[in-house]
Amino acid sequence: MFPYFSRYSTWMFILMLFFDMPFAAAQEEWSLDKNSGSIEVYTRSVPGSNIKEVRATTEIDAAPEKVFAVLLDSDKFVEFMPYIVEVRTVARDSADIWYLYQRISPPLASERDYTLRHQKIVDTQHGYYELKWEAANSHGPAARNGVVRVNTCTGAYILDSLGNGTRTRLTYQLHTDPEGSLPKWIVNFANSTSVPALLQAIANRVANPSYHR
Repeated sequence: MFPYFSRYSTWMFILMLFFDMPFAAAQEEWSLDKNSGSIEVYTRSVPGSNIKEVRATTEIDAAPEKVFAVLLDSDKFVEFMPYIVEVRTVARDSADIWYLYQRISPPLASERDYTLRHQKIVDTQHGYYELKWEAANSHGPAARNGVVRVNTCTGAYILDSLGNGTRTRLTYQLHTDPEGSLPKWIVNFANSTSVPALLQAIANRVANPSYHR
């Protein structure tokens, strides 16, 4: 009835439970949440959090370096990114690491803000581009009255070259808690349903012939 455990494997199992080892949590699988045709959205549980992590993928008819240029042009996010009303770079550690302050105005909720530590990783030889971030509010402006400060926000944009460099697979991954009094089920619903609009906004920006960085 039960699988055979050696003395070694039994002790490893006990240690995993006792210490909550990372590779135990890594076994959590993604579940397809919605498929809007060109965009697939997946979610999965995160140990110790009531908020699910979101991952979405789509393909864009443009070279990855062109898509990446749009994602790096943060000063213009207010022109096309949903809900963003203020954004600015507040500090830099290097050409590849910087701190970005953003304030958002989501529907039916108070404004939120946060400062994120951004890092870019580029491997042009293999057509791979990544922009990842994590909350770093100590590097940004102080909290404002009437604006909810977000302290949990990690994620990434990952771009892979397709079609001999003429097409891009864009993957977006995010785990964030918007804080405040919002019920967690509403947060999970909003996080997953807002993703297609975000990826579509990026694709539209890339395809806009009048856009120049």
